[in-house]
Amino acid sequence: MVSSAAGYSAHHAQYSLERERWAKLAYAPPPAETITLEISAVYEGNSRKKSGRGINFGVHLSILYVPLRSMIGIGAFKTAHPGWLTLSPLSSSGLGSRAQQVVVVKRPFHRPPSHAAGSSTLKISRYALADEHEKLLNESNVLYWAKSLLNFTYEYIDHCVNAAPSPPSFQIPRVRFVDAGIALAFSHHSSNTQATSKQAPMADVKAGMFSAVYLLEERVTSDTPDDQTFTKFIHNKDYGPSLDEDEYGYDLAVFLAFTQHIQYAKTEGLAFISDYQGSTELLTDPQILTHREGNDLFGDGNIASVVDDFEAKHLCNHYCKWPGFGLKVYA
Repeated sequence: MVSSAAGYSAHHAQYSLERERWAKLAYAPPPAETITLEISAVYEGNSRKKSGRGINFGVHLSILYVPLRSMIGIGAFKTAHPGWLTLSPLSSSGLGSRAQQVVVVKRPFHRPPSHAAGSSTLKISRYALADEHEKLLNESNVLYWAKSLLNFTYEYIDHCVNAAPSPPSFQIPRVRFVDAGIALAFSHHSSNTQATSKQAPMADVKAGMFSAVYLLEERVTSDTPDDQTFTKFIHNKDYGPSLDEDEYGYDLAVFLAFTQHIQYAKTEGLAFISDYQGSTELLTDPQILTHREGNDLFGDGNIASVVDDFEAKHLCNHYCKWPGFGLKVYA
């Protein structure tokens, strides 16, 4: 089972209602609505092979294999590892819809106080299980609502294009956020294993309690020959593409800047997606920037000043200026 973005009506008459809904969300987002993947067997192994032996956290049924010593990459706050997911029964679509599905397994980390900023060796520490669970729920919640807001954006675009007397001279890029879910591994036996000084503090694991938590995401692929290009299209402090015109993904970055314009306008200046990154087909790790008057934010990393200054600093492009979209040209 995976979370799915909330749907939005394609009827123009509903947009005022949706703006009101997003206004409420920007001030008080709901708790995470990502559906949990209840994994009863998780294998953390050192081998790159799916059949390698590891630590069995449970028994039979749904299985997640995570070779944690293998790493796809490391960001500012999370590590990403290769994984293989098999749900029983299989999901009807999306994440978990096929056996041994390749996934990306993410875990948050923090740098210990003793880590020197200029050190050439990166040292990281994991959070206590309860804290790790909370942080990953927040991550999945941001992704959930970013998918919803991007879907709303496309519905507005499609409505305007269909209603226009003549089509635009440009094509509309199609991109989406990855399918994702929280995986909880449940223990079927008691354990009194104590954490070492290098591990996050951990209480005794009792039977029936979850003993590990992960954020699972669909693997981001690209259309480049080596399938290795992971791109930051728009940084959360920028108002336009983070790429030069001759770089891979620049055209999509221009379009994504336009989607921010729609989101800002249709939420009446309350919220828009930033930190657009991934490939030209799949996006991941978004932020939702919200107005500074909001009490609860969608997640860590909000920069309210970027929202405040959007109209003054956003550079409208050819998408923004097409009359069929009915957008105010800011600059």
